[in-house]
Amino acid sequence: MLKNYLAVPVAAAVLLLAGGAHAQAGKSLAGCQKTVGKEIASYSNDYQSVVGKCLKQVTKAVVQEQDATPPGAVSDAAGKCFKAFLKLENTAKPTKTLTGKLSGKIGAACDPDHPAQKATHPEVDVLGPNAGSVLDEPLDAEALGTWCTNFGGDGSIGDFDEWSACLTDAATCGARQTLATTYPRLLEWLAALEPEIAGMDTNCGGSCAGGCTDQAVIDACAALTALDAAVEGPTDDGEPEIACGPPSAGNGVLDEGEVCDGTDFGGLTCNTYAPSGSGWQDPAAGNGLTCVGGRIDISGCVVGGTPNRFNNNNNGTFTDLATKLMWETKDDGTGVSDKDNTYLWSTTPTERDGPLFTVFLDALNNTCDDDETTLCISDADCVGAPNTFANNDLCGHGGHRDWRIPTHLELRTLLGSQLWATDPCASPCVDPSLPGEVPVTTHTWSISQHTLESFAHEVRFDTGQFTNFDETTVFPKHGWAVRSNP
Repeated sequence: MLKNYLAVPVAAAVLLLAGGAHAQAGKSLAGCQKTVGKEIASYSNDYQSVVGKCLKQVTKAVVQEQDATPPGAVSDAAGKCFKAFLKLENTAKPTKTLTGKLSGKIGAACDPDHPAQKATHPEVDVLGPNAGSVLDEPLDAEALGTWCTNFGGDGSIGDFDEWSACLTDAATCGARQTLATTYPRLLEWLAALEPEIAGMDTNCGGSCAGGCTDQAVIDACAALTALDAAVEGPTDDGEPEIACGPPSAGNGVLDEGEVCDGTDFGGLTCNTYAPSGSGWQDPAAGNGLTCVGGRIDISGCVVGGTPNRFNNNNNGTFTDLATKLMWETKDDGTGVSDKDNTYLWSTTPTERDGPLFTVFLDALNNTCDDDETTLCISDADCVGAPNTFANNDLCGHGGHRDWRIPTHLELRTLLGSQLWATDPCASPCVDPSLPGEVPVTTHTWSISQHTLESFAHEVRFDTGQFTNFDETTVFPKHGWAVRSNP
């Protein structure tokens, strides 16, 4: 198993720089910074170019030909757009995507543990003084912790991978902003493209939200919907609201593009923000909502006087009202959701072809709800199938067929607020209101691969550690499925 980055003693880093290697480490660190600047600029341009080729084709069909029916006009562009979206998301070839290539190039120059072994500086000098940097002039990436919350960060940069993720997400956001400005009808055209892309797999039912089974179509749909959701912003009104860390963030006033700022929530309270019927209320002290990194945190809301961030859907799933993600509820039974089950991530070892995907996810997505013996691709296949959830005749766990393995950051959101208050935290390290059981006998896999592709990141819910990664073909780990809600 590879080392935990943060566990490397500073003394070891000092030894790396002993014997006249100080100048060499400085040169290596400068090379890292140069590579980051070059590759981020290249990535941003490539992202705009790839998506732009798709949109130029749509422009020709709609604007040049003056076709008044864009949904039909975009059909000619669907093939080119399909190929474009696969350059953004590609399960079969993750290292060939734009983000995969960027991660590899930056990792080779900046990550001392990258197999290329080009970086001769310690990782702590990428992070900065608080991490125990050895060089007098480090890059100080850890100073970006708060800023990176604008792009999904947790408020701190604790290792190279977190900085790399922030770099990628910030560049992606900027590229999307440019596309939204360049193509005023971007959201309209993406909406018209969705059924065309989904139509390449008859199981999709004409929608990316359907039961698609062709992985390439699933990937293209994921890239399209991610772009659409990012540009659309928090309000589904067909108007671009994408914001990449607005300068006004933190001024205590809700400006355009923000969902919250300081104590300004635009009039929202626990009662009005939570889903209908959840029973959430504001505490006696006032509004239970808090604004964290420009996002609304509902952990202060209460149900029956007790803070409760999770909604038990009572169908083998629960919803995290803070992140809006739906999770599989773990149990202590004998089925696929048993908290003690473990799976290998890969068999190859870089592809997503291990039992985590072929057994665990396959059972959740392609068998009837609570009946893992009956295969299905639609609800019609489950009529009369035995199950315990009121004979609901639904295909897929909880009636959904888009379950996936969470990203490293998504998996970390389940860690409780007690994280790092003590080291280790009290097992299990989750919010006490989380429904069901928690897998704690070993680590839990994420979908996120390390820059060394035969390793994937994981989270330990028994100790709260989240900087671990392990070999995909050697060590079986828990799986915990998630889906975007609704």
